[in-house]
Amino acid sequence: MTTRSRVTTNGGSRLALAASRLGPIAAHALLFFACGGGAPAAESTRVAAVLSGETTGGPCAVDADCRAGVCDRTVPDGYCTSECSDTEPCAVGDVCTGGLCLAGCHNQRECRAADFECFEVSPDQGVCMFDARPFDGAAPNIGAPCRAAVECVAPEGLEAFCISAVDLTGGQTSYVGGMCVALGCGASSPCGDGAVCAIGGPLPYCLPSCEAGCRDGYACDDAVGGCVPAEAP
Repeated sequence: MTTRSRVTTNGGSRLALAASRLGPIAAHALLFFACGGGAPAAESTRVAAVLSGETTGGPCAVDADCRAGVCDRTVPDGYCTSECSDTEPCAVGDVCTGGLCLAGCHNQRECRAADFECFEVSPDQGVCMFDARPFDGAAPNIGAPCRAAVECVAPEGLEAFCISAVDLTGGQTSYVGGMCVALGCGASSPCGDGAVCAIGGPLPYCLPSCEAGCRDGYACDDAVGGCVPAEAP
C-alpha cells in the first residue's frame, strides 16, 4: 500500500486543530495521513454494502438505521459504528480505533463518498472518515448548509454549530439543508460581517444577516434582522 501525505509542512498542527472539532470517531481518524492503492472490483462491493447501512461506516440518521445500533451524528450524514475492545473485536474488514469500530480501507475509493478519505492508522491499514481538512482555517460560514458541526466555521471566540435538517428521531426540521450558526455571541463576541446576533433563547447565536438575502427555504425575521426558516416542517 502506498502512503501519501496531503498536508503541508505544518500539517500536523492543522490536523490536530481539525480533529478537535470532530466527534469521537473523526477526531481519532483525522490525526493520520491518507493512504492509496487497492483493487477497484473489491472497492465497489464494499462501498455498496456501506451505503446500504449493512456495515460499519454507512450513513444514518438514528441508531435504528445501523445494524450495529450506533449512529454517530457528529459525522456528516451520520456514521454507523459500534464499541469494540480486545474481547469484543470489530467485524472482519473493520478496525477498532479508540474503542470504536471504523470502516477499514486501503484507499479512498473504498470509502463511501468523495468527501470521505482513507486515513492511515498503521502501515498496511486505513479507516474511512470524513475529511475535515478543507474546513480547517477557513473563513466563518454562518448561514451555510450543513450536515454536522464539523462543516461549520465560527468567528474567533464563538462555537460553530449545525442546526440539522434532520432531528434526533430522523424527522425533518424546518432548517432546509441545515444551517451553520455560531453560539455565544454578544457585545464582546461579535458575529462579524454578514451575520447578526439573535439574543432570544437560553444561548445567543449568530444568524446570517438579511442584507444579502436569504437562501431558499429561509426568510428574513425583521425583529432580529436575520434569516430564519420560512416554514415549519
